Amino acid sequence: MSGEAAVVTGASLCVFCSLFELKQSAGYVLFHIVLFLVACLPSMKSRWTVGIKKWFTFRPFASDGMETGSLLVPMVLASQIAFIERWPDKNLKVSVLNRSYLLASQLMSMFTVSIMLFLNNEKLLVSSFFFFLVTTSIGATINVHFADIDIIRVSICVCLFFVALFAILRWIPKSFTVGEAMIITEAIVLLSVDSFADLAIKLSHIWPPFRNIIGIHEELPKSTHLHWIQVLITGSLTTGLLLLPVFYYLTLVRDYWETITGYVAFYAAILFTFFAFLLPWTVLILGGVDPFTWLWTYLTKDHIRLQLISYWFCVVAVAVGFVAWKSRHARTNASSTVVRRSNFILLPRLLLITPVPGFVAIEFTKTLFSVFSSSRSTSDYTE
Repeated sequence: MSGEAAVVTGASLCVFCSLFELKQSAGYVLFHIVLFLVACLPSMKSRWTVGIKKWFTFRPFASDGMETGSLLVPMVLASQIAFIERWPDKNLKVSVLNRSYLLASQLMSMFTVSIMLFLNNEKLLVSSFFFFLVTTSIGATINVHFADIDIIRVSICVCLFFVALFAILRWIPKSFTVGEAMIITEAIVLLSVDSFADLAIKLSHIWPPFRNIIGIHEELPKSTHLHWIQVLITGSLTTGLLLLPVFYYLTLVRDYWETITGYVAFYAAILFTFFAFLLPWTVLILGGVDPFTWLWTYLTKDHIRLQLISYWFCVVAVAVGFVAWKSRHARTNASSTVVRRSNFILLPRLLLITPVPGFVAIEFTKTLFSVFSSSRSTSDYTE
């Protein structure tokens, strides 16, 4: 087991043991033990991907990262529940949706591990034993939380997870380890399901019978800032999904006018997503208020925010200039054909450094961390 996997496994075990009683967390604790034992067995060195390598091609020269991929997202959700339960404000309570998303993330991880063990035909006896233990963990975890969850939403999340995981590993080969793909897919699925459920509730205000059609009757209060972050991330994912065929087309064409057609399709897809998807969604969130007016009012609410935005623009401008210079340098030097990822680690760190004195706006800090997450993801896959 790598150092990173050991830290994540230990932290996850501490979080779940402190949050739940032993009889509530016994199944998931057993799952931690299975991951630890499999990682420590030398005979199971190629334990996770041996049965699926004929279907998928993973990122080379990297460990599978199965422990981190299985435990990171459930640990974050459990930490959020623990924070809510310990928050002194009594109006903030753990909802059915919080517990549903936690169980969904646990099932995504445990089902994936059980499938990997089931398909491992190199160490059949050992894999079968651990497969039985993971199956027991799944049954115990579902039995404990079954009464406090939305089973329909959990089922949708788990089904979408496997569809998205298969698509990512199949259509984007050599880009992710299985652990990285699990983390990305779990986050995308949970965010998308929650965002589109909120969108469906907003639509039901316009046409009330729509609420009965979608079967969503509970509406939990969420801040406008959280809705904005949902729209931003989900809109970015949708735009990227629509641009995939455009990028594929551009890799095939060689003619000048065909290339121009690809460029036009690129901007057309962006404009279509903005006007047909993002703009109506933000209008629904704001209750009919012009989103451009609301955003400008929010950004110019105080002078500190303008200073911070100016600083971010300067950092991004310097980063873009550095990329252009490094790319031009790479083309003239045969020994350096890629812009290495390590050169961009400084960018997200600079975005987190706040040189504005007295910056204490909590809700705006959430936007800061959103920008950091996006920048960190970009820098990770620049190479």
